[in-house]
Amino acid sequence: MRSIILLLITSRLIFGCSQQVTEIPQTPSPEVDVSQPIRAIITEWDEYTGRFSPVKQVEIRARVSGYLKSVNFKDGQMVQKGDVLFVMTL
Repeated sequence: MRSIILLLITSRLIFGCSQQVTEIPQTPSPEVDVSQPIRAIITEWDEYTGRFSPVKQVEIRARVSGYLKSVNFKDGQMVQKGDVLFVMTL
C-alpha cells in the first residue's frame, strides 16, 4: 500500500512539473498626459469677513447754539484731552 501511494505522489510530481506554462498576453500601457510642476513663491494669507468696531467710542453733541466754522481732526485720529476739535461761531 505504501508503495502505491509513493508511486502516485512521484508520478504526480513528475507529470505535474512537465506542463507548459502559458504566458498571459500583456496589454499595452495606457497613455497619460504629463505636465511639469510650476515653481512659484506662494504667500499664505487668510481672508475673514467681519466688522470692525472701536473698543471705546464717544458721541460729540453740541451744547451751544451757533455755526460750525471748522473741524480740527480727522476720523480715526487719536485725540488728547484739551485738544480743540471744533471751532464754532455764534
